[in-house]
Amino acid sequence: MPPSDRAFRALGREEPDVLVSLLRATGLPIPGRLTPIDVSDPKLDAPAHPLEADFVAHTADGDVLHVECQGYRDASFEERLPRYHLALALRFWPRRVRTVAVWLSVPPVHQRRTV
Repeated sequence: MPPSDRAFRALGREEPDVLVSLLRATGLPIPGRLTPIDVSDPKLDAPAHPLEADFVAHTADGDVLHVECQGYRDASFEERLPRYHLALALRFWPRRVRTVAVWLSVPPVHQRRTV
C-alpha cells in the first residue's frame, strides 16, 4: 500500500474530525455529525481476502459514508471501489451508503468527477 493511502487511513482512524472537515470543504452534502464505524477494524469481507476501507462513518441521518483515498494510478481502482461500496451496502442494509473517492493526483480521464 502506498504511503499516501496509509497516511489517509491512519488520519481517518486517529483524527476523523480532520477528515470530515476536508470532506465538508469540498462541498459534499454531509448531514450533521459523523460517527466513525469500527475504525480499528475496517475489513469488509471474509478473512481469506479482506477488503479494507479507508474511512467509514455513520451520518447524523443514519446513513453510511464511505471514503477511499487514491494517491497513485491503480488500474484496479475503478473495479475495487464498487466492490467496497457493495460490501458496505450489504453489511449496513437497509441504510443508504454514499461512497466518495478522494484523488491525491489527477485521475485518469474516465475516472474524473464528470464520469
